[in-house]
Amino acid sequence: MSTGSAGSGSPDGSILRYTFPKTYRLRTTEEFKRVYEAGQKQVGRHMVVWTRPNEFNYFRAGVVASKRVGNAVKRTRAKRRIRELIRMHQYQLQPGRDFVLVSRYTVPAVAWEELVKDFQHVCERANLFEDNLETDRR
Repeated sequence: MSTGSAGSGSPDGSILRYTFPKTYRLRTTEEFKRVYEAGQKQVGRHMVVWTRPNEFNYFRAGVVASKRVGNAVKRTRAKRRIRELIRMHQYQLQPGRDFVLVSRYTVPAVAWEELVKDFQHVCERANLFEDNLETDRR
């Protein structure tokens, strides 16, 4: 399991775990539909985010890559990269939100730094980041 770098941790001194457990994922078609139908959309250069409030005290995320992204290998790479962005930024994301990140065709090939910038930009516009945390913690 990955953890933060040496010396990093939560305010209570424990080490932060950078995992993406199933409870933090949107999994059913109905969950995705609720976000699409009742959510708000923000468009970025490499991804689109749909977001809506949920009834939990944690965020839940879903990742989508349509056939426009490419073949199965490219779609899987796109989803893997977006899940990694969510995993890296999970302690900055607001609890109580459901969101779906939709990959655009550029995600599999774009430079990682540009993808991180676009993710941060789209999340800020969608108000997914908590106000009291910096947006570039790695």
